[in-house]
Amino acid sequence: MPVPFSNMKDIVYFHDDELAEEIFDYLLKKGYRVCLSDSLIKTGTHGDQEVKRLDVFKKKEKLEVIECEECEGSGFSKAGTGYDSVCDKCGCQGEHPKH
Repeated sequence: MPVPFSNMKDIVYFHDDELAEEIFDYLLKKGYRVCLSDSLIKTGTHGDQEVKRLDVFKKKEKLEVIECEECEGSGFSKAGTGYDSVCDKCGCQGEHPKH
């Protein structure tokens, strides 16, 4: 069964709260974005079942960044700290994604 969102990797249901929290912590440490919630599933043979639902989202890719050549990493294109001095190329970040 496909997951409902393109940024989602999997959905896992648990009957054991302790195990759900342990797997949640494990995946979080591995760099996954996760969400744990209470859920009610309807089964054809066992009626309504209260479970923990663990939504596992895809890992975000780390962007490789480079120092802005325009401002040399300062975030400002000229002397001063006002909006008129903000670097137009990096928007005061001092870096931008490498293309």
